[in-house]
Amino acid sequence: MKVTHIGSALAFVLAASTLPLAHAGDACFTKDESNNFANQLGDRTSWGIATQQANNTWDDWIWRGPERYCNPAGGDCSYQWTQANSKAYQWSAGVDMKLDNLPIIGSALNMFNIKGQYQYTSTYTETFGWTQTIRRGQTAQPVQVVVRRWKSGYFQGGWWKVNDGGCSIKHNVGRGAYSTPGNRYWWDGNIKYGNWSANVEERRFGMYHIW
Repeated sequence: MKVTHIGSALAFVLAASTLPLAHAGDACFTKDESNNFANQLGDRTSWGIATQQANNTWDDWIWRGPERYCNPAGGDCSYQWTQANSKAYQWSAGVDMKLDNLPIIGSALNMFNIKGQYQYTSTYTETFGWTQTIRRGQTAQPVQVVVRRWKSGYFQGGWWKVNDGGCSIKHNVGRGAYSTPGNRYWWDGNIKYGNWSANVEERRFGMYHIW
């Protein structure tokens, strides 16, 4: 099988061990938010710190275009698929998270985060503007590929409960207002908890698959 491809996108960089503070000072959380005022809370902005990774990457073919067959009765063929294709895909696939039964402030579905890259859907647009030679009897097909690597690690950054830290959260409703009792928590960027694993994008490219 012969494969021809073009340049890839920039690879993502893993989070460093020293992290910027995502929060400053204390915050007031309700009994429901903190699971009955648990001593420690995770946060949707916690950082995923990678501690292990596979030696090899693997190619995730996220899109396959129309096939072009070169008649064996004639000469070699030239193929150029002149259209641009946009494909939505997950930046991290197969995410598995274990959170040590900690309550999470915000949605846990949004918390997988390596160097600011959350679990999200991205769009990759490729224009197959180059010409590919196909020998007699061969078939060519434009494809878009995301190169992934399996990685795993832990989460860092969360909240500690302030003892005797009663507080209240004010809610404005129309012209009136009411308060919900809560407890203060302070942000600690060095908290480590849980573990995760995922197949993370490192780069992507377009090519003609030929067989």
